[in-house]
Amino acid sequence: MKNLVVIGGPKGVGKSAVCRELLSRIDKAVWLDGDWCWLMHPWQVTNETQAMVERNIIVLLRNYLACSAYETIIFDWVLHSELIVRTILSGLQDLECRLTRVSLVCTPEELRARLIADARPPSALDEGVLRLPLYQALDAPCLDTTGLTVSQVVDRVQEMIRTGSKHS
Repeated sequence: MKNLVVIGGPKGVGKSAVCRELLSRIDKAVWLDGDWCWLMHPWQVTNETQAMVERNIIVLLRNYLACSAYETIIFDWVLHSELIVRTILSGLQDLECRLTRVSLVCTPEELRARLIADARPPSALDEGVLRLPLYQALDAPCLDTTGLTVSQVVDRVQEMIRTGSKHS
């Protein structure tokens, strides 16, 4: 059975770095970063563009899940709302796969330091820190990455995949 690994977390928490290393460790894997579906100019967040991006993500995930070349599909995005996650997963409900969900979090101080190190705009600092508490309310375990290396976080995510830490 195919694995769908869904990784959420605020901007700057390390989702991309974790997914990049996770991809390098897993054979027959593919990675979709939800932000790639938002690469547009000008960047406009409206009901229409949000729905379009969600549909595009669903189509890409469906194609990866249907492709025999891949056994593990890694998907990451901010995913701060259960409604967004449910919308995407409902578009995949007719496909059989083993789901692993995790939200990467860290302390507000650590998140600010990471965002500053990434030279993110000041608005990202406030937005990321304000969204941190939202991840506790989701139907996904939170993995506190404070003080951990990317490799250590990936080790823990791989253990979740191996042990079947499922949340749907």
